[in-house]
Amino acid sequence: MEESPAYAAAIILHPSRKIRYIQRNWKKDLQRAALNGVKQLWESYRDLDDFDLSATAPDEISLLADELEFFDIAGRELDNEQRRGSRADEYETYLSRDHGKIEGSALDWWLCDGQRRAWPRLSQMAIDILSIPAMSGEPERVFSGARRTFSWERTKLGSTAIEQTECLKSWMRSGLAYQA
Repeated sequence: MEESPAYAAAIILHPSRKIRYIQRNWKKDLQRAALNGVKQLWESYRDLDDFDLSATAPDEISLLADELEFFDIAGRELDNEQRRGSRADEYETYLSRDHGKIEGSALDWWLCDGQRRAWPRLSQMAIDILSIPAMSGEPERVFSGARRTFSWERTKLGSTAIEQTECLKSWMRSGLAYQA
């Protein structure tokens, strides 16, 4: 957990849990490292240059079509600086609000338009973090089962043939592929 803040971020980005869960259940030395890691992760999302919140605003589009005077340009630059300054508060604002129990998953909650508008950068971070599979158990089980499929006498089969066979078996068990 010390190497990646993803686990702690997934807990914090669950609106019903947030930092409280970590504070109650983790050892103090792990808490500090986890919270700092999530904060650093948030700062990387907060500081993204290509994430322009005003790019699709209709009034911005119409202004681009007109020739702007010096004062208009200076005013827009000030507005953009204010927007960039307010971005820093998304994480803190989210943490300070009590969201109570939510319906569905945390990922579903973050995918709602209301959350995406209220916390555009934080919601992108949440979507990125919460869509990471919780574990790799299923792929490991699938390929561990290869030992049951291929005996010692079939060791000359190539890795591609084994991989394809195991994938097909898994897909057939899950209903993704059908036997003809």
